[in-house]
Amino acid sequence: MEALDAYMLSVKEKEYYDLIFLDIMMPKVDGVKVLKVIRDLESQNGIEDEKRAKIIMTTALGETQVIKTAMEYGCDAYASKPIDIEKFTQVLKDLGVTT
Repeated sequence: MEALDAYMLSVKEKEYYDLIFLDIMMPKVDGVKVLKVIRDLESQNGIEDEKRAKIIMTTALGETQVIKTAMEYGCDAYASKPIDIEKFTQVLKDLGVTT
């Protein structure tokens, strides 16, 4: 939860993250639940869509329902492991995170 604490502090200080890579399966915490907490926090603090963190979920799982839920909670992209670097680079460009 240290990462979530750091994100909450960044929101409090209005120093928003540009990009978050969030694994669905993490020790002690479910990445999809963390995604929901982040999006709820952004909404509660009135963070405009263009200032919201771009969130890319990663996992080795291929469970369609988990991916669907993550998309409903507001993840911007999904990358399955092993990550294809060319596709991943294109996703970052599509999200406007890199040129």
